[in-house]
Amino acid sequence: FDLRRISRSPQVPDLARLGWFNRQSLRRMGAEQVTGMLATRWQQVYGVPDRAERTDLTPSAWQRTLALAIREESCTLSQAAGRARFAFEDCVERELAAEEALAQPYAPQVLGAFSHGLARLGSFDYDPIDEFITDLRWRFKTSHGIRSRDVMYVIRAALTGRLDGPCLVTVCQLLGRAQCIERAQALSAKKKSKLGLAI
Repeated sequence: FDLRRISRSPQVPDLARLGWFNRQSLRRMGAEQVTGMLATRWQQVYGVPDRAERTDLTPSAWQRTLALAIREESCTLSQAAGRARFAFEDCVERELAAEEALAQPYAPQVLGAFSHGLARLGSFDYDPIDEFITDLRWRFKTSHGIRSRDVMYVIRAALTGRLDGPCLVTVCQLLGRAQCIERAQALSAKKKSKLGLAI
């Protein structure tokens, strides 16, 4: 480093590049470090560091699961806090793309089958949820000709208000069985009512 090599011309910071560096830094952090930082931010933003009380996860496991799930798509702690909104707030604000997915004529059937299946699951661990969602996707593909990703979009839109984000199985674990069923049933009933279908 030499001061004589510094240019006199004004420089404009590349914010996209800085964001990329920050994202890489978050990815390289140890799980405990990034979880601690994000839990502190969640406390500031949402008033609590976790919502584990409505799930099968311990508070520390809940925080770690959410932190590792959202850090891959976050450049800053503020952005990570926003990505976690679905897990902290009961009423999620849906993006336009999510509303469009929920407006599809098959959405009430998908949400109804999803909530019914979750209620019947014996264990709410990762593998049983994953197997159930995989089976649900294939059932709708073979019986209704609906693409697997479109089935996933409907469920994700109902649970998080977005079409992207953490693994759907992880989302279910973070919300807990009761919250997943409640969100799916509420939208299923609303959509059926608008279509004039029997509920």
